[in-house]
Amino acid sequence: MAVNNETGAVPQVPAMPTAPSVSLMPGAPGGPPAPTMPMMPAASKVPAAPAPAEPLPFIEWVNGAQLHGDPPLREWLVPDMIPSRTVSLLYGDGGTGKSLIALQLAVATVLGQIWLNKLPTRGPVIYFSAEDDRGELHRRLHAICKSHSTAAANISGLHIANMAGKDALLAGISKKTGALTMSPVFDKLNEYAGAIRPKLIVLDTLADIYPGNENDRAQVRHFVGLLRGLAIRHGCAVLTLAHPSLTGIATGTGASGSTAWNNSVRSRLYFERVKCEGYESDPDARRLKVMKSNYGPIDGEIAVRWQDGVFVASQSPLTSDNEARAERIVMDLIARNAAQGRYFTAMRAPGELATMPGSEGLSKQMLKRAMERLFAAEKLTLRTIRENRRGRSVITTSSSP
Repeated sequence: MAVNNETGAVPQVPAMPTAPSVSLMPGAPGGPPAPTMPMMPAASKVPAAPAPAEPLPFIEWVNGAQLHGDPPLREWLVPDMIPSRTVSLLYGDGGTGKSLIALQLAVATVLGQIWLNKLPTRGPVIYFSAEDDRGELHRRLHAICKSHSTAAANISGLHIANMAGKDALLAGISKKTGALTMSPVFDKLNEYAGAIRPKLIVLDTLADIYPGNENDRAQVRHFVGLLRGLAIRHGCAVLTLAHPSLTGIATGTGASGSTAWNNSVRSRLYFERVKCEGYESDPDARRLKVMKSNYGPIDGEIAVRWQDGVFVASQSPLTSDNEARAERIVMDLIARNAAQGRYFTAMRAPGELATMPGSEGLSKQMLKRAMERLFAAEKLTLRTIRENRRGRSVITTSSSP
């Protein structure tokens, strides 16, 4: 260290600059304490997200003033029998042939050809088959195509859903509300219909596609409503096949379950065997009856016969069931009057029988034709009786003494 020669004092060493202070992290040694972190609420205490609001029902409002001008023409698949854009029911007992006659309708619609003396609107068809397997469908279509003198290649517009032995339900039942909901099968059917735009959808049969209680009015109306929505959405007819109850068969109404089935659909058909007082004289004879039609006449019927694997319309204006009925009435009236000593001549019998209470309203001509058939079958005969010392030729039954 240098010494000042004048004073002999030792110079002061300048002080080192003070290091800047460093702030320590909270919680570090020598630093401030770490802040207390707030506790997160337990998962069970986290408030639940609000449930999504239920969708409001859709209502299409139409002002009356909008419905001006000429209304649109009513659309029919089969005139006066099966309307378009709604649901129809076709009832028939097992083995009667309702599936076959519906498949014939499907082919006739695709080809634009006659079906039982009726001409359906031409277009594609969906046939939803839950009863008959592919082999049976093949056999039936072979016979149908043959009856139309055409090949299977010409019915490509027929789209068959082969659902035999599969889950064919078009609806499900909510466990919470008991209401019907559209099933995935319904969604697929709806999607396919949107792609091909059919003129007809045949659902075979109701027992395979409906999951509810057929006597539950609310469920029945809801289900028919689902099918009607399908018909309206795609502008087609929906024809659902069903089996009648024993009561429906016995009474001739062909109905089954709740009256809501009949009330909810716009048209109901009944395909039945032809019987007279329980007797079936012709096992191949059938009758297609219009039991209900909101848009056309009722009580119409078509007499048909099974022939070469298909049903063909009868060309006779007198159906076989009326023939059997007329023959029964003639036999009954002649036998009943003979037991009372009253007889009829061959010339006057038809007119006289037509005026009797037991004639059931049949005409003189119908009874006359019935008598001719009974004579030909030797169920009626002529014999001579003595009246006032004179002989008279009268009609008697062959069994009469």
